[in-house]
Amino acid sequence: MLSRRALLKVVWEQNRNILMTLALLLLVCGGFSLADNLYVEPELETLLSEQTSLHSQLRQLQQRATVEGMPLSTAERMASDLREFHAKIPSKAKFADFIGDLFSWADKVDLVIRQVAYQPKTESESGFLEYGLSFSVQGDYGQLKKFIHLLENSSRILIVDNIALTGRPEPGGEKNEVALAIQLTTYFQESVQ
Repeated sequence: MLSRRALLKVVWEQNRNILMTLALLLLVCGGFSLADNLYVEPELETLLSEQTSLHSQLRQLQQRATVEGMPLSTAERMASDLREFHAKIPSKAKFADFIGDLFSWADKVDLVIRQVAYQPKTESESGFLEYGLSFSVQGDYGQLKKFIHLLENSSRILIVDNIALTGRPEPGGEKNEVALAIQLTTYFQESVQ
């Protein structure tokens, strides 16, 4: 029988390349394990700690946003916008104030509204009261232009449905009288919620 030493010598000589490759692989694995323990794991711990901190901050921001009433989603923003829109629609008790505003705007530009015809109806989809109004004023073109500007800049929700201008030159006059017939729609609520 071969001695142990002789057996190792034979194995070494016949498998030298394989044994060196195995030794090299063991050294590489040991190096990776050492690098993992010294560099990768501490960095991973730091990143996990930062991630936990960021998640905590995000939760705090979400809670603060909820408490302060800031919408967090598109649906919540849309609901907020819809509530704001509904708040801009006055109650039907304010209809007389609106008519007063019309006369006031006409008075600002030296026009006279003789009569306002209106037709209320309930808008089926929203439940708002839809008031269709029609009236006419007469004056020079500049006055009518200023009046339309006042209507356009009103804080009320107004839809101008139709405008008709008619005019004829005055014989021997410098100013031409123009008549403006206007139809518009505005909205009111049955009762403010």
